[in-house]
Amino acid sequence: RDKAGFVRCAIAANATDAAAADGDGGGALRFVEVDSKTILSGKQNNQFAGRPLMIHQFAHHLAERHVARTWRKHTRLVPRPPVHCLAIASVNFRMPQFLVDPRVDLA
Repeated sequence: RDKAGFVRCAIAANATDAAAADGDGGGALRFVEVDSKTILSGKQNNQFAGRPLMIHQFAHHLAERHVARTWRKHTRLVPRPPVHCLAIASVNFRMPQFLVDPRVDLA
C-alpha cells in the first residue's frame, strides 16, 4: 500500500489576547503555521502525513505547549488555542483527499 500526503498545522497565536479583549473569546484570531519538522523526529515526521490519529495528537501537543508557555506570562487561566490542520493524502495512487476537516478545531 502506497501512501503520500502532506500536513500543515496552524495555531492561533493571539487566542489569549482575543479572549481577554472580547470577554467571550470571539475576537479576531491570527493563525501562525507551525513547522512539524522542528517538533517531531524524522521518523515521526515521515509517518505524520498518513495518520489522522497522529495529526490529532500533534494538535493536542501544540495546544498544550502554547498553554504551558503562556501560563508563565499570565497569572490567570489560559484557554487552549484553536489548532487547525490541512491534511491531504493519496492512497494507492488515487486522487488526494482530506484526512481531517480543516475547519474543525483539533485541540
